[in-house]
Amino acid sequence: GLGSAVAAVLATRTLTRRLTLLADQAQAVRQGVQQNISVPAGTDEIAHIGATLVDLVGHLQQEKKGLAILNAELDARVAQRTARIERMAKEARHAAIARERLRLARELHDTLAHSLMALLTQIRLIRKLRDRLDPVELDAELAQAEDVAASGLAGARAAISQMRHNDVCDAGLGAALQDLLSRFEDRSGVDARLDADTQAAGLADERAETVFRIVEEALNNVERHAGARAVRVALRWAEPQTAASLCWDPDGPACVRVEIADDGVGFDPAAPCPGHYGLRGIREQAELIKARFELHSRPGEGTCIVLEFKA
Repeated sequence: GLGSAVAAVLATRTLTRRLTLLADQAQAVRQGVQQNISVPAGTDEIAHIGATLVDLVGHLQQEKKGLAILNAELDARVAQRTARIERMAKEARHAAIARERLRLARELHDTLAHSLMALLTQIRLIRKLRDRLDPVELDAELAQAEDVAASGLAGARAAISQMRHNDVCDAGLGAALQDLLSRFEDRSGVDARLDADTQAAGLADERAETVFRIVEEALNNVERHAGARAVRVALRWAEPQTAASLCWDPDGPACVRVEIADDGVGFDPAAPCPGHYGLRGIREQAELIKARFELHSRPGEGTCIVLEFKA
């Protein structure tokens, strides 16, 4: 009995020592102090547990290596995507600059072409009639030609200065449009009103910038060609159920709807308008923000431009 008890105690101490050694090795592997676990000698449970731990550590190390490879690949892909996004952002900035230059070129072309044609006509008339005009009439014709030249110069300066008056990003679309309409009214004498709801007026992203340019171009057309007494700009945040087909999605986003309407002479939209880039530029800018574009006009009934895009 006593011998058996002593043998049991010794066996227990041996197992405990071997198990403690195995646990210490496992802890060292976990802490990264060593890479592997030494399998205890023998065929008892401790040896079996050690072999199982060695196998488990091997699998974990393989998975760790595989994960490291995947992480390296992921880092490389992230770097590639980041470089691509930065490149696309740079290209987008260049494209925006190019679009703005094109818009300004059209603005200057329309302004200067109209003024220079009128000036040329006036000069030709003066040359043709100079022998029959008395000094007073000649002075009047020359003064009119000077007014035309001054008007063209003022228009060109106004087109350039518009680049400095766009505060969409700082003040929001509604405030920027109100300022634009106020300046338009002071310059042209046309009654100009804005009707905007709070949600739509707060837009201040790149699409809002484009909408500002579209309204600006439309007002230029009103001033030059419409002979209007009043122009109205409406800016609405339309829910999908109340918007047009572009936004007819009960679960989709709302839409922003812009209307620019005047009571001018109107025109036939199907008739060609050579030399005028305004409507073409408006269509192109509407396409940039994926907006639905509508033009309604008839001779004698004014003009209405409608834009609608997803918010």
